[in-house]
Amino acid sequence: MEFRVLNRVESYNNNSGRINEIASYNGKKFKLIADIHNGGKVLKAELMDKEGIFQFVLGSADVNFEYSASYVSSRIDKALNLEQALNELKKVIKKVY
Repeated sequence: MEFRVLNRVESYNNNSGRINEIASYNGKKFKLIADIHNGGKVLKAELMDKEGIFQFVLGSADVNFEYSASYVSSRIDKALNLEQALNELKKVIKKVY
């Protein structure tokens, strides 16, 4: 079973890059966030509960991935690194769910 992307938003500028993705997997809906910005990096997954509210389930500490891009990297480098981060997050989700 593969992830089915329901919605995806990407945004990049000189100081940040972010991918937000809503995807379904195995009958569950996830919000996946990969973000590089001045002051930090974020990688997390949230699972939609029965009330339709997303609840945190996995974070960067749960994934064997280290960002190589920084907030000042080129748009292309940020985009590739953020995509790699989401793919690693999805691997963990597949193991758990």
